[in-house]
Amino acid sequence: MKASSKKPRLTTYERHLLSALAHGMPVGKLPAVLNYYSQEPNSISSVDKNLRKLRKKYNCATNEQLVYDLRNRVIKLDLENLKKE
Repeated sequence: MKASSKKPRLTTYERHLLSALAHGMPVGKLPAVLNYYSQEPNSISSVDKNLRKLRKKYNCATNEQLVYDLRNRVIKLDLENLKKE
């Protein structure tokens, strides 16, 4: 059974990470998004490690594939202020 056909359990941190990517934020700006939503840890190395862990867990080669496969777990984020920076 593919990951997209059932709702996987994601932490709040992982949902914010995935949702920011789904809303078009580049990986380099993800620490700012996580900091804005008070999610710890929010360093670029932590973001990379968590993305790598999620890709491995859900058998995805890219972040784009990860977002597609877990699209049912994306939450609405207000990122307009962060996108302008």
